[in-house]
Amino acid sequence: MNPKLQRLQPYPFQRLAALLKDVTPAAARRPIALSVGEPRHAPPDDAIRALVDGLDGRIHYADVGSG
Repeated sequence: MNPKLQRLQPYPFQRLAALLKDVTPAAARRPIALSVGEPRHAPPDDAIRALVDGLDGRIHYADVGSG
C-alpha cells in the first residue's frame, strides 16, 4: 500500500460523530442533526434559478479525440 495513505485525516463526519458520542443535549432543547443525509426541504427557487443560470453555456460533452 501507498505509505501516504497513513497521512489521511478521518472523514469529517466520522470525527464529528466521535466528538458527539458522549454528549447529552439539554432536555429542553431539540438537537440539530449535523449528519449526512437527504435534505428535508426543497431548495429555495432563487437558489435553483441561480444554479441553472450559472450553467448557461458551460455544459458540453468532453472531447474524446479521434483516436
